Amino acid sequence: MNKKELLELADTLNLSKEEYCILSGGALVSHGLREQTNDLDIDITQNGFELLKKKFNIELINEEKKQYKVTDEIECFLVDKLESDIIYIDNYPCESLISIYNFKKRINREKDRADILAIEKYLNIK
Repeated sequence: MNKKELLELADTLNLSKEEYCILSGGALVSHGLREQTNDLDIDITQNGFELLKKKFNIELINEEKKQYKVTDEIECFLVDKLESDIIYIDNYPCESLISIYNFKKRINREKDRADILAIEKYLNIK
């Protein structure tokens, strides 16, 4: 999905922008470093999670990571507190590029290498 489709999908959650943060691929699309993403991953507060449970049939995916499937296109990670370095893009809360970069560098998956290079180029990291 492109940026327009991603943000429309985020709107279907009908959550306050203080209750969630768009992560990883979705954040990269929002930042303009990717054209497309396959899904919408979000961090979500307990309050936001309780609201989602009223609207969606949420399924636990990974108990250790507190990862849940909201729909076929949306997954959420329950967090005690949202990160402090959230960047608002078009009024949507997104994970910062440096946060995405640090995560992707740490886990070092093959599928993340293009994203790492794009962030390094954009942020002029050598």
